[in-house]
Amino acid sequence: MRGPDVALFLALTVGFFALAAPVWERRHGRLSWFPPGIVATLSGFVAFLASWGLRAAGYRELGGEPHPGSSDIVATAFALTVVAPVDEVLRVVAVIYPFKSKSLKRPYDGMRLALGGGVGFLTAE
Repeated sequence: MRGPDVALFLALTVGFFALAAPVWERRHGRLSWFPPGIVATLSGFVAFLASWGLRAAGYRELGGEPHPGSSDIVATAFALTVVAPVDEVLRVVAVIYPFKSKSLKRPYDGMRLALGGGVGFLTAE
């Protein structure tokens, strides 16, 4: 296998586990659903939709989306001071409700929830 083939294989393998880790768990020797992970993934998807709506409203107020490659200082400032913090807060909010679940038993379940929220956000993006 050549370099790009190995990279693609690794990306697909890691991608599969990144998508499956928040949703599946091994219980009593077999795979079963992990409900908090499913909720975190769906919440991440909804968080992106909220972020997209807020971003569109903000750019509409600024007079339209900036052109690719432009150096519009107002759009850059808006992206750094409003869009990025709102995106991050919505990702955290997407994980708060599933984090209160009684299904969290292992130390790494919190990481699985964060991964689920991020995967849901990126899937929508």
